[in-house]
Amino acid sequence: MRPVGQTEVIVRKAGAADVRALISLVKQFAAESGELPTTVTDERSLSKALKYLTCYIAYHQGEPTGYVLGIESLGGRGSATPELAGHYLGDLFVTKAWRKLGLGRALLSAMLQTDTSWGPTRFLRWEMSTLPEQAETRAFYDTILPERHTGIPYVWEAPAGAAAISPERYMAFRPRRLMTEQAWLSLEPAFATQGGRWFARLHELAGAHEDYPRLLDALASDGYSYLSMAEGLDLPHGGAEQMLDGCYRLDDAEACLVVFPKKST
Repeated sequence: MRPVGQTEVIVRKAGAADVRALISLVKQFAAESGELPTTVTDERSLSKALKYLTCYIAYHQGEPTGYVLGIESLGGRGSATPELAGHYLGDLFVTKAWRKLGLGRALLSAMLQTDTSWGPTRFLRWEMSTLPEQAETRAFYDTILPERHTGIPYVWEAPAGAAAISPERYMAFRPRRLMTEQAWLSLEPAFATQGGRWFARLHELAGAHEDYPRLLDALASDGYSYLSMAEGLDLPHGGAEQMLDGCYRLDDAEACLVVFPKKST
């Protein structure tokens, strides 16, 4: 419940001591967004995952009020963010009683002021629903991040019964770029708290089409073929379905990216 006459909120980077509070918020987020009950519930797994994520959590008088979760992302050749470091925004959630008070903006600000291991944060990318019932959410992003590039998200589903990839093994490959003499692709990791899984985002795929199978076979040897891939900004417009067999558009969604100017020294 939102207090009367008391609005002090503490925003801090989430660690092992915040796992139970974070799981509570993730469950609330999933329930409100109509997700299936497959949210992260294992405290040990989430505690491990936090080592590889940029996550901030907000509290008021010891009660969690919201969180933001992202993962480091690297721009690629020919993309809108060439060789820049930034974040892929996985989750941004504020409990109902604390909305429209600037808490979402404060959480995003904390993440964007966190340098990546490749350098200062220069961009933010995320997916957003375009359904009419999500108009309020879209209005929020329109207000605080109005200047953005947009694209169409695509998904390449994991095979049925595919084995899970541990965060430790997965992050050992970040970011992954594979090349042949005629083609190249790059991937970056992401994490879905509501699904409790790591997955690969196909960041770019370019070159001779006949060379793509060799690259995809190489990915399979690293386990990436067992995880979903999604992208919408850096692939040639409308070409994803022709590049990846079984790839399809993510309906009622939009891929978004905002590039921030360099900080003055």
